[in-house]
Amino acid sequence: MPDATRGGRLFLALPLPDDARQRLAERCRSLQPISWLRVAPPGNHRVTLQFFGEVPAERVAAAERVLVAVASRGAEAELTLGGFATLPPRGAPRVIYARPTGPTAGVEQLIGDARAVSREQGFAVDGRPPLPHVTVARSRRETRSGGHLSRPAAAGPAAQVAAPTWAPLPAHVRLPEAALRPWDTPLHVRLTAVSLYRSHLRAGGAEYEELATKPLRGAP
Repeated sequence: MPDATRGGRLFLALPLPDDARQRLAERCRSLQPISWLRVAPPGNHRVTLQFFGEVPAERVAAAERVLVAVASRGAEAELTLGGFATLPPRGAPRVIYARPTGPTAGVEQLIGDARAVSREQGFAVDGRPPLPHVTVARSRRETRSGGHLSRPAAAGPAAQVAAPTWAPLPAHVRLPEAALRPWDTPLHVRLTAVSLYRSHLRAGGAEYEELATKPLRGAP
């Protein structure tokens, strides 16, 4: 059983149901032949709400309070994914994510709730507009401290996160245009729970350990 009191690199996210992970993995097959990409395993497919950074053991309870508050405030949400997009949007890609093509108000509300409660609990939060997404691949030349598109600002009494560093790809490198075309069939995902995870950075990519899960309001 996971030891939630141990601390570590923690984040809050909405897990995708198993069937949605499988269907998204099928769409990710088009990315597998691209040698400069490391495609994430289906078990890593989720929608990040709040990245806490490195959390000491004595602060884990605060992260758990954020989990409980978001679950009690937030309702289950839906997300429609319709294709891949890159970050940065121009230049050599560093991150590939499945982008939403339908209404995102429900997920954005959950991100807002997570940020508000995290701030109350003393965690630094990202001040940029929310970006509902599912990260599916990263450049193999990427080295960074995070592992999430949404990372906290430097200020704050907790979750001090080192700035990311990049081993940049050549400027001419692009994702094939075929991979960026809208999917013929959008992927509709129902998000019914919120989970607290610990991230382990390995040589082959990040591994996520689920510490606790709570159902969202309206979930069966």
